[in-house]
Amino acid sequence: VQISVADEGMGIPESLLSQVFDPFFTTRGSGSGLGLATAHSIMRRHEGAITLESRIGKGTTVRLFLPAGRVATAPLSDSMPQRIKMEGRVLVMDDEEMMRNVAQGLLELLGFDVVCAGDGEQAIAVFKEQLNAGNRFDLVLLDLTVPGGVGGDQAMSEMLKLDSRISGIVASGYADSAILSNPEAYGFSGKIEKPFRKAELARVIQTVLESR
Repeated sequence: VQISVADEGMGIPESLLSQVFDPFFTTRGSGSGLGLATAHSIMRRHEGAITLESRIGKGTTVRLFLPAGRVATAPLSDSMPQRIKMEGRVLVMDDEEMMRNVAQGLLELLGFDVVCAGDGEQAIAVFKEQLNAGNRFDLVLLDLTVPGGVGGDQAMSEMLKLDSRISGIVASGYADSAILSNPEAYGFSGKIEKPFRKAELARVIQTVLESR
């Protein structure tokens, strides 16, 4: 199955086309350089491919290729049996506002109280402030990569120094990350790949809470 998305914008110089899927590469001063890199990672995980064609002054076309299934499959369910009660306080750190909002909404639907932070440095400060006030978190959900800032691995390390009982889940759009391959080696209790669904998040959280 092929899906094409085209615009009539200013286009991308031919000399830059080979770099558009590289993490952190961007031609915009305010860009993170992670959008197309994340899209590329998602397509690979679905055994597909993504290509980009562009001409200066003419626009850009992005094509997504996905394997077509011959047999219809049942839709994924957002419900799951919960053996333990979902409750408590969760600190979410992600540099993308949309991802923070999505994670907060899903966690609140599951029954958690949520506090958000935009980067690792802010998350550590909030974590320490709340701990000193006697309001410890039960769980932290930390984005792995924060361009130009403190990422989830460093934040997790600092939080464990403040509260050795804290459980952390690392979130990333890069399936081939070394930290996602072995999260426990970096102090995390679980992992989840972005983007994620409510049921998937609930399963990961349940596994982490049951392993305490």
